[in-house]
Amino acid sequence: MLRFYGLEIEDQSGLRVVPGVDFQEKSRNWLSPGNHNYLRITRILKSLRLLGLEQEAHVFFECLERIYENQSGSYLMIPEGTFRYWQLAIEEKA
Repeated sequence: MLRFYGLEIEDQSGLRVVPGVDFQEKSRNWLSPGNHNYLRITRILKSLRLLGLEQEAHVFFECLERIYENQSGSYLMIPEGTFRYWQLAIEEKA
């Protein structure tokens, strides 16, 4: 799934997910307001946590958070409400 989103694991430790070399191209498939992949990302975060993969969920969320924070201009590709759902998915008790 990371490849679909244009993301990759930075090193073998898996402690950091970063945009890959094809992020600009791949992000066109999912980085737009109202995109159904936002709900899919929420499910991925919840599923990782439910499967006991807390660290992986947090690493993925941290990458999404950096993308969200680096948006510029008045056109927000990731709406605030969507980002809040991701925060709740990472914070809620399993």
